[in-house]
Order: sequence, then C-alpha cells, then structure tokens
Amino acid sequence: QYTEIPAMGDDGNEYSDGYMQIDQTPSFVIYDASENEYYPAEASQDYGWINFQFFDLEFINVYPDCNDQLGGSAFIDEWSAGFHYLNVVETHPTAILKSYRSINHTLLGFNLDYFSDKLDLSLEFVNKTWNEKSNQKAHENMKDKVNNGIGLYTNTNIYLGSWSIGISYKNYFFEEFSPEQRWDFVNYVGGALPLQQMPTVFKQHSSILLNKITHLIDYNDELGFNLRIEGPITEKIIASLFYSKSSRHNEWILDDQWAWGAKSEYILFPSDDKMYNPFEELFFEINGYTISNKLNYVIGISTTYDVPDLYTNQYINGNHTFSYELVDAFTIPTQFTYIFNNQFSLDFVIEYQEMRKGVESSNYTTIFNSNFVKNKHFNRFIGIGLGKSPKWSVTLNIDYSNTDEYVVIENGRDKNFIEESLNSLWDTSFTWANFGMMYNINQNHQLSLTYGSMRGGVLCSNGVCRYVQPFENGFKIGIVSTF
Repeated sequence: QYTEIPAMGDDGNEYSDGYMQIDQTPSFVIYDASENEYYPAEASQDYGWINFQFFDLEFINVYPDCNDQLGGSAFIDEWSAGFHYLNVVETHPTAILKSYRSINHTLLGFNLDYFSDKLDLSLEFVNKTWNEKSNQKAHENMKDKVNNGIGLYTNTNIYLGSWSIGISYKNYFFEEFSPEQRWDFVNYVGGALPLQQMPTVFKQHSSILLNKITHLIDYNDELGFNLRIEGPITEKIIASLFYSKSSRHNEWILDDQWAWGAKSEYILFPSDDKMYNPFEELFFEINGYTISNKLNYVIGISTTYDVPDLYTNQYINGNHTFSYELVDAFTIPTQFTYIFNNQFSLDFVIEYQEMRKGVESSNYTTIFNSNFVKNKHFNRFIGIGLGKSPKWSVTLNIDYSNTDEYVVIENGRDKNFIEESLNSLWDTSFTWANFGMMYNINQNHQLSLTYGSMRGGVLCSNGVCRYVQPFENGFKIGIVSTF
C-alpha cells in the first residue's frame, strides 16, 4: 500500500523546535488502530532530510523484539542471532510464444548482531540455490540446471564520543554473467532476486549531478567496502568522510573465438584492475549553521572513478587489447538554505562537475573516445527556490554544460523563454532551464506545474539506474493524491 508521509522542517520559530534539520534522518512510528498502540518502525532506506525533497521508500516495517513484542526494545544480553529460509518459485516468460522458464530459488541464511554504546557489529550470510528446467519440447532432454551463490554483508560502527567510525563490507556472488550478459535480466535469470534488497555499500547522494553518475551495482557479482567517519568539528559544523571501493570477482577474457570466459580465481577485496570493472569514490562534506542558526549550508567535494562496462579484453600473441566504458569525475555539490521568521525559506543549490565519460581502448596504444563532442564535460547546476512551509514552493532550475552527445547537437534544440533570456550571459545552446510551482492543497493532495525543459540522461538512485527522456519546451502538470 502506498502512502505519503510529510516531514516538516525547523524554520527558526519556536513552534517548529524539534522539527527536522537539514540532512537529519527522520524516524517513523506506525499506529495500530485495532490495538490503539504506536510502534517504532524501521525504514528500508535512510535519507537525510532536505527541504521540498521527495524520497521513495520500499517499506516501513515494525519488527518484534526477542520477547516477541512488536516494536519492543528488549534484547538478549548484547548479542542476537537469527536463521532464515525462503523459497521462491518463478515462472519467467521468454520471447518464444507459449514458452517459459521455471525457476526454483532457495535461500538459506543467518545473521549475527552485537550492540553496545561503544560498538555495533552486524553480519549476514545467505546461500542461494536455484534450479531451472524449460518446458519447451526442444529442451525435453535438457538436464536441470543447478546453480549456487552466496551473499555476505558486514557492518561495524565504533563510537568515540561524538564521533563515529564505520566500515561496511559486501561480497555478493550469486551468479557469473559475462560482460554481455550481466545487464540482460530478460534472457539471463536465476541470480539475485529483487526482493533481496541488499545494501549498496556506498554513499547515497541527494546531489543532482552526482546522481547522474551513481555507480550501477551488480548484485550478482560484486564485492567492496565503504569507510565512513562522521563527527562535529564545532558545535555548529558536522564533517563527514566517505570512501567506497568495489569490483567484480573475476577478470573476463575473450578467447580467440571471441567467446567470454572468467578466470578461475576468487578475490576477497576489490581490485584496481580495469578488467574487473572497478569503482572508487571519495566524498567529503561539511554541514553547518550560521547567522543565528537561520542559514544552513551543506558543502561537498567528490571524486568518482567507475568502469561500468567491459566491451573487449583479449590476450593474443603477447598483445593485450581491451575496451571499456569509463566515468572519471570531480564534483562540488553545495546547498544553502535560509529560513525566515515567517515560515518562508530560500534555497540555493549550486553544483559544479568536471567529467570524462566515454570508451577507453588499447591496441598497442591507449586512446580515449568521449561520448561527447569534447573530451572533458563541464556540468553546472543552479537551483533557486522559495517556499512557505507547508503550503507552497516555487523553483527555478538551470542545468547547463559546455558540450553534449552527438545526437543532441545534430538534432539541435529550440530554446524556451528562460533560456533565451539567459543567452546574454552565456551561450545557452546546452542549457536546460525550467520554472516550477508546487502547492499542497491539503495533506492528501498536491498540485505541481512546470514550464521549460529538462535534460535527459541516466538518473540513478540506490544503485539502480534508469534513462530519463529529455523534456523540451513545454508544460507539465502533476497531481499527487493519497488515499
């Protein structure tokens, strides 16, 4: 069941004391009318609060404690353990009419947890077995296909006064798919199930530009870790440092018949080798208040290096030839929010990014072919918003760059009124600008209106990416209602 839950922010007035602060994680309770009881609940993801931002959660659940009390806080000493069993029967249709793939998934796992005021430890392991048999007559003699995979996740937090140090580790190896198979979820099935909802083990961003280059996680074949350090520098400034690294388990190689095969090795820590699809990100952020706590500022800096896809990798006669997709970016996201005494707030979002994105290949010499007309892509995003909580908000968004993909340049663009107005300041050939309004009719109904253009491209969230079609010079009207 879908519902919308508003989380209001502190606007500086006394009545809003205790309301949400920027980047603060909200907590949830669930009311059971039949029992007239409120239960503390856990959300599927943790997001820091941002003014006028919407987040989608897969679920908000209430769990029993060791006394089987819903939402209870009782625990046995400081340790807890559990065992899990899940069986899933999947009927997966194929492109051939009247044909399907019958797949049986069996997951058996356990978890071990330790909690104290100085240290938290969590470990979860699952072994997954799946078998398949086709009902096609042509496959009547085909033996059942049986595959085994494992998943391991650990998380440790150390509390040192007001500072905390945490490290998470993932080792997901449910299926070995070649580079040309790993994203084909229609024809190659049997690996990780969507309902498993495994942790991504890297920093989730609210930045517009960073979300466009978020790492696309391979839940079937990926291992890595995330290191984080967080704490106050002063009473009004909090600093956070995140370092994430991951890769595949094996190097995939093309033989002389151009068939993919994996090296028979199993690594426990992520590799830097480009043939392993490495990902690496370093992110630093400060979050603070000034001007009598009316101005909140969030300033970050990030370096991202990612090899999402491997296209070729061949060793012939002592010569190594390869090609892979590369994303190499430097990003500075910032947000400034000023809260007035009369419930009004003014938001400024300013982001800057330098990026190389394209195909790097080698045949005796290494060359880089950009996805864009220019080798280096400079992206900038400016957002200005004014709102009165909780009733309405207006925003002006400007997304502009120094270049774009060849197809965009060849097709050309018609500038809207906003982009034409900005043309005296810079060349707006690669500028997407829009003006939007949002009005909360009541707690159940929200109306939005947008004029202008929106840039298309890949948009990622929680390690899952999708392509968003561009929107050129028009109006969008949206109504969101909850019942």
